Amino acid sequence: MSVTLPVFVEKYKGYGIFRFTGYFLVLDGYDYIQQPFASVEVARAFIDGAEEKEIEPPRALGLYRIFWKSGGTSLASVGQTHDGTRWFAPCNWTGKNENPLVASTDWKLVSRFELIDVIGENVG
Repeated sequence: MSVTLPVFVEKYKGYGIFRFTGYFLVLDGYDYIQQPFASVEVARAFIDGAEEKEIEPPRALGLYRIFWKSGGTSLASVGQTHDGTRWFAPCNWTGKNENPLVASTDWKLVSRFELIDVIGENVG
């Protein structure tokens, strides 16, 4: 019994592109994006489009794993302002020197997010 593994083709804008049995896959740092692509060019176009697209922030407040478009992940708290705008505050960085706030509403930096199920006492 033989096993076919994805073969690395190239790194493009922080994403890995792999060939797998006649089609191409994109790896965003942790997981394969579920959609198979017909060519490397189509995979690149998808990445280019993903870079421009701003995702819809999560509806539920809580602790999330955020997957960055630039690669890598962070644990982050997601909250809301007085007007309902969703913000995120990663545990591993703060804002730049000219804007040293911890929270951000710049969701175009995020490729996706996963709610972390925390079992414990409700506070608040």
